[in-house]
Amino acid sequence: MRNLVIVGTGGAGKETKWLAERINTVTPTWNILGFIDVEPGEGVIGDDSYITDTTEDLDVVIAMGSMEKRKFLYELYKKNPKVHFPNLIDPTAIVSDEVTMGEGNVICAGAILTIDVKIGNQNLINFNCTIAHDSVLGDYNTLNPNANISGSCTLGNLIEVGTGSQIVQGKKIGDETHIWAGSCVIKNTKGRCEVVGVPAKTVLKF
Repeated sequence: MRNLVIVGTGGAGKETKWLAERINTVTPTWNILGFIDVEPGEGVIGDDSYITDTTEDLDVVIAMGSMEKRKFLYELYKKNPKVHFPNLIDPTAIVSDEVTMGEGNVICAGAILTIDVKIGNQNLINFNCTIAHDSVLGDYNTLNPNANISGSCTLGNLIEVGTGSQIVQGKKIGDETHIWAGSCVIKNTKGRCEVVGVPAKTVLKF
C-alpha cells in the first residue's frame, strides 16, 4: 500500500477520497493518510509543509476545482523529490491502452477516453466525460460532469469546460478559455475568454 494524501477538504477533496476508496475495493493500493489544508478540520493531518518537508516517499493528489491553485501547488510540491503525483482512475472509467498521460490526473467514474488521446498533468476529468480519438489536453484543465470532447480536438492549459458542454470535431481551444455549462463550441477559441451558448459565442475577453 502506498501512502496518499489529498490536498483540499472541499467537495473535490471528498470525492477524490471516495475515488481512492473505490480503487481500493478492486485493487488495494492506497493507504489514505488524510487531508492537507491550511485550516484544521476533520481528517486534516497538516498544511503544505507536511508535503514540502517530507523525507519519505509520499503520493499526493491535488483535489481542487481551481486550476490556478492546482498549478501553484503542483509547482510548489514537486520541488521535493520525495513527492509523487499518481494518476487516479476510477474503476468504472474506460481508458484505452493507447491513451498517454502525464501525472496527477484525476479521472472520475463513467469517463471514457478512447484512442490516441494525450493528456498532460493535473487535469480533472469529471463524471461521465468523454474524450474522443486523437484529442490532446494540456495541463491544469477541468472537465466538469458530462462534458464531451469530440475527436481531434486540442485543448491548451487552464481551461474549464462546463457541465454538459460539447466541443465539436477538430477544434482548438486556447489557454484559459472558460466554457459555460451547456454550451456547444463549434469554433476555435484564442484563449483568455469566456464562451457560452448553442452555438457558443465569446461573451468576455480578459
